[in-house]
Amino acid sequence: MSAVQPSRETSISRLFHEETKYIAGDMGRFSRPAGQPPAPFKHYQADQAVDLVAFLPFSRHPFTGREMPEIPSGSEDSSLRELSRLLYFSNGVTAVMPYPDGSRQTLRAAPSAGALYPTEMYVAVRNMPPLADGVYHYLAQSHVLVPVWESNPWERLEPALCGHGAVAQADLVLLLTGLWGRSTWRYRERAYRRILLDTGHVLGNVVLTAPEYGFGAFPIGGFVDHAMSNLLFLGDEEEALLCAVALPRLDAVDLSRIPTAGVLPSGTVVGTADPDTLLLQVHRGGNIERPAEFPQASRPNASGPDAFRPELSRLDPKAIETLWAGAHDTIALDHEPVTFPGGLEQSLLRRRSTRSYSASSPCTLEQLGTILSFAGQVAVPFGDSGPGAALRHAFDPTLLETYLLVNAVEDTDPGLFYYAPGAHELRRMRGGDLRAAATHVCLGQELSRDAAVLIIHTFNLDRAVERYGDRAYRYAHLDAGHIGERLNLAALAIGLGASGIGGFYDNDIARLLDLPPETAVAYITTIGVPDARV
Repeated sequence: MSAVQPSRETSISRLFHEETKYIAGDMGRFSRPAGQPPAPFKHYQADQAVDLVAFLPFSRHPFTGREMPEIPSGSEDSSLRELSRLLYFSNGVTAVMPYPDGSRQTLRAAPSAGALYPTEMYVAVRNMPPLADGVYHYLAQSHVLVPVWESNPWERLEPALCGHGAVAQADLVLLLTGLWGRSTWRYRERAYRRILLDTGHVLGNVVLTAPEYGFGAFPIGGFVDHAMSNLLFLGDEEEALLCAVALPRLDAVDLSRIPTAGVLPSGTVVGTADPDTLLLQVHRGGNIERPAEFPQASRPNASGPDAFRPELSRLDPKAIETLWAGAHDTIALDHEPVTFPGGLEQSLLRRRSTRSYSASSPCTLEQLGTILSFAGQVAVPFGDSGPGAALRHAFDPTLLETYLLVNAVEDTDPGLFYYAPGAHELRRMRGGDLRAAATHVCLGQELSRDAAVLIIHTFNLDRAVERYGDRAYRYAHLDAGHIGERLNLAALAIGLGASGIGGFYDNDIARLLDLPPETAVAYITTIGVPDARV
């Protein structure tokens, strides 16, 4: 059943979004198939795999429980230690759950819808002995690197990544791909949304962990798709690159050569589409066919974690101020800096999606402010280099808007709020207990009923396509996943729980939020007090 009547003006992004909406009473077309899910790991046959386990900060082997192997001779002062930890704490296997039948489920540093883990990681390296120049696939199952391309790839990598200034300065570039079949098995064509969100989770971990190991992280969403597929020996029918992250050394990076954002527009595909191949069509619709130049936007004279906190609004800011004027409609938020007990690595090891909340336990307004502040920090400082020392690490956060369904927050009446990150305040849109409505729109999930608050990210799909072509669909969902991971980690750091929800009745939640028809809901993150009984 088509949810929208296509026309010559309908972009493939709009058509895809409409056709993959969950609609109450019409969920049969998204039914889960019988049988076992696809394998969660991709394997390459190679005799030259590079084992990175010895460089992890553990006393016992994370997969076998045995004593850790010795660091190979001559590798003590190499970059393998930093690379090993960066990969592991971004998307490595951090837990193994045994089942009575003898099977095991592996869990990762980043959350994934249905624990399907569709994001694969590749590493392009040069000048990092003893690791030979080349492109490697990261096999998370055993924490090894397998050679894919055995020579310095920069001659091909730089033009394929459209000459982004961080690539020339880096000896390490991470490449994050989506493997379609892992998620389409369960979510059908809607899997593209989930894969982008999951890749955004991994990207969020990369951005947070990279400075821990001396790297600056510069996400790149604008690249020549077919050139990158050729470099990785991929055909986009099964797997394709979704984003890259250039990782120059912090102590040597020249910010004046780096654009403030790694986004470029694609074309826009219009017309009808085959409903059985929508995923491939929306992905290909956002492809960039030839190299382009990143705009060298001027940087503001600001640095630190509070830089680049734009007003994420579909309305003119002055109109917003008029619409929600009056102190009684506005709640100013306070916040504390987020620190990770035991360090970021320990938090990533302990991070798990919350399965049940204590419905009778509210969070505090300051806790909510702290989580929102940390999630909204879309820039981080890279040393003291004067004006422009902070660079944006989301692709385009101005695409996203943030709404909150407040169920149980101390000193705050329940209701629907708009979050204005520039002012760091909540603006009440409607009061009242919305637990029943939240439960319905989230497919009856008790998480949405019992959470203290639901944080909902939306974007104006038509306006985003006007700005970036069909590639906007990637940018918005990658950013929503990135911010969602920051929400997860901030909640964990202050003793709360978090869990993302990518499945919801799209039209019903749009009505609940009173959104215009051109707006798309990207992601929901639930926050609350974990149920101690679970």
